[in-house]
Amino acid sequence: MPNLRESDILSGGDEGHLKMPDQREEQTNDPGYDFAYNDPDGQFVAVQVKLGSASKTGSGPGKTLEKWARFPSDRGYPFDRTELWLLDRASLTLQIWSAGRNEPDAQFGLADVVETGVNPDISNRRSSQKFDSARVEERVARWVEQVEALFTQIEGWVEPHGYSVDRTQTVSMNEEMMQRFAVAAVKLPMLRIRKGTRVAATIFPVGLWVIGANGRVDVLTPSGGATIINASDTPNDPIWMIYSSPGSKAVMLDQQQLIAAIQ
Repeated sequence: MPNLRESDILSGGDEGHLKMPDQREEQTNDPGYDFAYNDPDGQFVAVQVKLGSASKTGSGPGKTLEKWARFPSDRGYPFDRTELWLLDRASLTLQIWSAGRNEPDAQFGLADVVETGVNPDISNRRSSQKFDSARVEERVARWVEQVEALFTQIEGWVEPHGYSVDRTQTVSMNEEMMQRFAVAAVKLPMLRIRKGTRVAATIFPVGLWVIGANGRVDVLTPSGGATIINASDTPNDPIWMIYSSPGSKAVMLDQQQLIAAIQ
């Protein structure tokens, strides 16, 4: 199992369902992978995470991965390789597959990886909190408000620098915690930032329940991207920080850091 740090994760978009998006959805909402990390050898790896069983994939997930592997390169992302992480609920295992292989590179019991990368203090504090549908709905509603407020702030930062902002598109939020407590999916805004006719960046919320943070927003640009996280230990008052590149140190998000990320 790769030893991931928060700063290794660049961008992506978690989905709470298994269907592949149609071409229009893929082009507008899906970067083609769920997240990316730097492995111990320094390679930049794109990862697709799927639920299912290797025995039900027909031609095998390795061949399916070859199709997915073209997504990042078609979009100009500088990945060295692509992996499929297959979560099998029936056998409670996580299999890691690489393109062109007929067997997984590694397999783990889910009990071995469920706490990977989580700060023990944060994990213990969250596990002691009682979750029910009302609490999950409250968290989702607060996250929607926080994302809206963040995007309003970003608009105010970029417009004086000659950028225009398109806020008409949305992404669906339907995370596993919401499905577990039968909380309805919601729509979240997505920012398309342009300099003239050129798309300088696309900014969209990735998830609320993420490892090591109280929410994550990704910044995708033609040259790469950045990751914005809510570093607050509590869900009420967000502390927005930004990783400008894989392996970089998180710094407080402000106008200067945001403009640097999209230039």
